[in-house]
Amino acid sequence: ECELANKDGHRLFVKGFGVSTGVRGFTRYGNRPKVAILDDLFTDKNAQSPTVVADIETIIYNAIEQALHPSKRKFIWTGTPFNKKDPLYKATYSKSWNASVYPVCNAFPCAEEDFVSAWEDRFTYESIKFTYDKLLDNGKIDGFNQELMLRIISDEDRIISPMDIIWYDRKEVLNNKHKYNFY
Repeated sequence: ECELANKDGHRLFVKGFGVSTGVRGFTRYGNRPKVAILDDLFTDKNAQSPTVVADIETIIYNAIEQALHPSKRKFIWTGTPFNKKDPLYKATYSKSWNASVYPVCNAFPCAEEDFVSAWEDRFTYESIKFTYDKLLDNGKIDGFNQELMLRIISDEDRIISPMDIIWYDRKEVLNNKHKYNFY
């Protein structure tokens, strides 16, 4: 909890709540809060639980939404979405939220001359390439896409499984045209 006052005596009260603590009915100075700041509501583990996801969605839309001032309210919600069922992911693509998405760079993989970092002083082409190559080599490219590019691709939502994709060597195919049917 923190209470602030400006030189004119206007008071501001700030109180932190955990995502599953009781925010219902909270007032200070006889007023409902006007701002809710939500940050990283999920852990890696509980983001996979449909029950936890549903509970947090209920807290956001039923408890927090209704706990705020009825006409002067503002949500600030930050975090990294975990999957397409994550309430933050849904809100990002909903027309009822004003969302901003900030991936670490404009696109990756790319040539170094095409690289545009969102934070040039922190994420250089070399640092992103190192992370990309490491995660790709370890079969964890989904982590790169989720955490740095803010792209969500859930294996369970794919129409074609990665195991169903057969990569080929174009030169090998062209040298053995008699083994293939071309349409």
